Amino acid sequence: MTATYEKLGVRFMYPENWEIMDDDPLAEPRTIAAHNDTGAFWSVTIYQSEVDESEIAASALAALREEYEELEDQPVNESIADVDACGYDVQFYVQQLVAAARIRSFPSGAGKVLMLCQAEDREFDRLEQVFQAMTLSYLKSSE
Repeated sequence: MTATYEKLGVRFMYPENWEIMDDDPLAEPRTIAAHNDTGAFWSVTIYQSEVDESEIAASALAALREEYEELEDQPVNESIADVDACGYDVQFYVQQLVAAARIRSFPSGAGKVLMLCQAEDREFDRLEQVFQAMTLSYLKSSE
């Protein structure tokens, strides 16, 4: 089953057994995250300022590099629901486990968006369609 997050012009669907974190809905940039009990998460950070999508994605990658020494990344450019996105596919070690993450940045009606999803590598494969569905529901609602 799915639930819907809808607050201050941001709307997306997510699994109903996941929790939402939206600490300060008036912050700039604004971040909303959904996570499950295993630590997997999907988040969007919305920038209303005129910042380049590639800079947003590169900053997110740099932040991960600061936290995780052994990090591998692959640059990615793709179209998500006819929206051009740039970013990285990333793998790194967390407490002897391999974690996978997707960093994507793209324009939306609300501004520039950084989408980040992350999970333990084996769980990521299982959750990838969930992450994609969440991203698509966000994009469809922000048209």
